[in-house]
Amino acid sequence: MKILTRLAISGLILAMFNSCFDPPEYSIVPSIEYQSIEFIEVGGFSDPDSLILYIDFRDGDGDLGLSNGDVAAPYHDSNFYLEDGAGGFTRVATELRYSDIPPMISLSGEQGKLVTARTRNKPLYAYLPEFDRNGCPDYYLRNGTPDTAYYKYDYVYISEEDGHIIDNTYYVEDTLRAGDLPDIYVLRDTVFFKPNPYHNNIRIDWLVQNNDGSFSEFDWSDIDCSTSFDGRFPVLEDRTRAVEGTLRYSMTSIGFLQLFSIKTLKLRISIWDRGLHQSNIIETPQFTLNDIRKG
Repeated sequence: MKILTRLAISGLILAMFNSCFDPPEYSIVPSIEYQSIEFIEVGGFSDPDSLILYIDFRDGDGDLGLSNGDVAAPYHDSNFYLEDGAGGFTRVATELRYSDIPPMISLSGEQGKLVTARTRNKPLYAYLPEFDRNGCPDYYLRNGTPDTAYYKYDYVYISEEDGHIIDNTYYVEDTLRAGDLPDIYVLRDTVFFKPNPYHNNIRIDWLVQNNDGSFSEFDWSDIDCSTSFDGRFPVLEDRTRAVEGTLRYSMTSIGFLQLFSIKTLKLRISIWDRGLHQSNIIETPQFTLNDIRKG
């Protein structure tokens, strides 16, 4: 079953403090508090319903929110990896070097070949799982330590200057040339990656009550690997000053009632600022969709 999801995020600033009077002294680490939650059923098979979360926030320097242009490190989408020669990995990020092509792999002297689904054929990397589901997590053990692998068949852009991380066993679909600038290799391959936790600035974990009253985290990748309710809220203030307000975070899906019609739920929430300071982690009170139904 494919679950349609969409996020609608808006920051409702209740107070922003300027030099007209002494601002309150808040920590530069953001803090959040639960305010309320509501469920809106639209009806119809293809019309998504909405779960809307309201959280209050405070931040001492106002560096909350990310823009659409925040795609370079540390806000890039995915981390890629190079072989380190000893059965492990070296993490590399991406950078937006040119405005007319997607972010490229960014190196700072790192060596080793780019890790792909074929890397597991090398003796030191035989512990890696096979490519299974595009973009889905696969779990494995290395030296008794659990870890998570992700593979995706996708485009990866590599500067000619960094061409040592690939060879003729990789699938280079195109080469982009622009005058005196280094060529850009357009790789299309099944690459190993891990999502960058700082690409989004709000994390939402769904917790479902078990028969014994305890709660377990619901794994959305069991339904569809493209489904996630982590997301971004926009930049709330373009100056350095204390801010507080309420964030309205809307999650939509056609699958809420199918999955959770009579189940008891909680949400676990945290946010990050642009300085990568993580807020406190909060949980909503437990609820059913009928409990919080509006209208």
